[in-house]
Amino acid sequence: MMYKIYNLLLFVLFIGGLGLQSCSKTEYDYQKRPYNSIKQFTILGSAGDSTKCLISGDSITVYWNPDVAMPATVAPVIVVDGKATISPASGASVPFTKSTVYTVTAEDGSVKTYRLNPVTKTPIPAISSVSGPITWLNGTQLSIFGEYFLGSTTPDQVIAYMQRVSDGVEIPLTLVSNRTTNYSLLANLPAFSVEQDTGMHKVFVKTGTRVAKSVNVKFLTPFISNANPVSSLVEDGQAVHSGDKITINYSFSDSYGGKIASYYHARNIDYVLIYFSPSFEILTIRDGIVKGDNKVEVTLPNIDKYIGQTVNQYRFIYKSVPVESATLSSYYMRGFLSKTTPVQAR
Repeated sequence: MMYKIYNLLLFVLFIGGLGLQSCSKTEYDYQKRPYNSIKQFTILGSAGDSTKCLISGDSITVYWNPDVAMPATVAPVIVVDGKATISPASGASVPFTKSTVYTVTAEDGSVKTYRLNPVTKTPIPAISSVSGPITWLNGTQLSIFGEYFLGSTTPDQVIAYMQRVSDGVEIPLTLVSNRTTNYSLLANLPAFSVEQDTGMHKVFVKTGTRVAKSVNVKFLTPFISNANPVSSLVEDGQAVHSGDKITINYSFSDSYGGKIASYYHARNIDYVLIYFSPSFEILTIRDGIVKGDNKVEVTLPNIDKYIGQTVNQYRFIYKSVPVESATLSSYYMRGFLSKTTPVQAR
């Protein structure tokens, strides 16, 4: 009887051990990753330069400069997903032909093959990004990033330009020659003047007859300080009455042909804010604003709560700038009164 019990106990322990092995194996298999992609494939040149390649589907396309003799073999530097392995290995010398096939094996054993595809055709330049949004003033530069900017051309044959979205006007860009590479360009914008404008622009790069697909960049409205605003309240130091008109004179003197001043002309005012003390009341005036070339007139409402208050500040808020912007103070005209301007009852 004891012998049977002993055998039964051994059998139970044996089955339990199999269960533990099965659970452990399942957990281990679940942790294996199925990633078998090539993330980056780069061929290093003898001059220290490099050629990045286009990986699409199961093809590795290498656009080879037709002005440079194509080598018989290459030793690419390859980056694969996670803990996957690749054969031939990264850095191994392989024939630079379509017969070369790479095999990537994932942790879970899944396999994907890639075929090398050398192409001597000049590639189309591609823009990945452009620095922005920025404010366009004299000395402003654009950094353009992408691939195949040189292709088979020399730096002096690369052309960059913009197209204004609002009306299609093209604006040439001057490239900094010693900053032109296959992957980045530095472009000088023309001086800001009445010929230019803010808003959305398309940026293009052209090499020979090939033009990159454009990327948009947004130019913000220049700060009002660049137009050197001067303003004053005509009634500063005088008593005014509820229901009276008050007049604010203003002028600009910018160095951009009056272009920046045009953004802050009274015709672009959305509303006017009048500040009172000691109540800290802020009056928003949207209707009945008289908008002249050098002056703005608004009417104080005939409301009792403003009687006995003093006007101590005014602001013009413009339609063309982000009212909720954290840098709003850079976009509105503001005036502080040097004297007291009390509001009296009629």
